[in-house]
Amino acid sequence: MEQRGQYPQSRYHLSRLAEQQVLIRNQVPLIAMLAHLEGDSTDFAQLNRLVTGRLVNATLTERSAQRLMNLRTAVAFMTSSPQGFDLLTFGHINDLVTEGIGLNGGELRVGPVMVGDQDFGIPVPQAAAVQHDLVTLRLKHPDYTDRALQALAYILANQLYRDGNSATAFLVANHVLMSRGHRIHGGAGRR
Repeated sequence: MEQRGQYPQSRYHLSRLAEQQVLIRNQVPLIAMLAHLEGDSTDFAQLNRLVTGRLVNATLTERSAQRLMNLRTAVAFMTSSPQGFDLLTFGHINDLVTEGIGLNGGELRVGPVMVGDQDFGIPVPQAAAVQHDLVTLRLKHPDYTDRALQALAYILANQLYRDGNSATAFLVANHVLMSRGHRIHGGAGRR
């Protein structure tokens, strides 16, 4: 018999509105973590000024500033969109993350995963198979924490998109958890 982990129940439960407010207040730490995963080394104070619109910083490259603003837009999407656990929602989040800097944002990868000249041998994702896997994942993991972590692992392991897989995976996981008043990245409002 398969044994599932039991997660402690929190004494606190936030309403959807309260969770959105916490996420908006803590968007800068979340964006900083996601930017770091994507290889951006912008310091926190500089990122905070850029994201909150208090300073246009000329020392950031155009690509770096675009990536950070894309992450801000993706976090904003999470706070306002209805819960969706499907390929369309995942693709939309990836499109927001890679807009203006990646090729074919939101579309499944059509070629091999290459770093330099090395092919990692990860199969090219097929839309029907990915959608089937997501339905199976949703049915197999009714606990939202399990579902979020499985979705994160699935996106990272299969490298579904050409660019932005790390940020997309964490945003999808947060999106899943947010529907139940939880999140992976807690920032300053951590429970």
